[in-house]
Amino acid sequence: MKTLTIIFAIFFSYSFSFVAAQSEMTTIKSFQLANINGNLELGFSADSFKVVTWDEEIVRLEITISSNVSEELLRRLVTLGRYELSLINHNFLMTKTANTVIGKGVQVTETFKVKVFVPKGFSFQIFPSLAHR
Repeated sequence: MKTLTIIFAIFFSYSFSFVAAQSEMTTIKSFQLANINGNLELGFSADSFKVVTWDEEIVRLEITISSNVSEELLRRLVTLGRYELSLINHNFLMTKTANTVIGKGVQVTETFKVKVFVPKGFSFQIFPSLAHR
């Protein structure tokens, strides 16, 4: 009976530590101004969104990804291109995040904080997409 209790305690500790794992990474992608004009839409759900002006002549998105998985697994998902950002028809998209990922029996959940850096004097509006919430 004591052995069974110890095995249960070890299993419970391992399971709890995996579920409680939290990690965060930041990815950055830049776009030339020639590819951008008019209104832009964020084609994925973001928990926070901020526009910052700067002196560079490019538009840059800085996306902080928070997830319920270990840093190692999150790094692997980044390497595999899950959070690859593209600009298609004035939409910033991360198409692979629509796919469900399960790691060690736990569904991966993620949240995004987005900062968009735009050149001073460059005028456009960004409409966070409501379709993907």
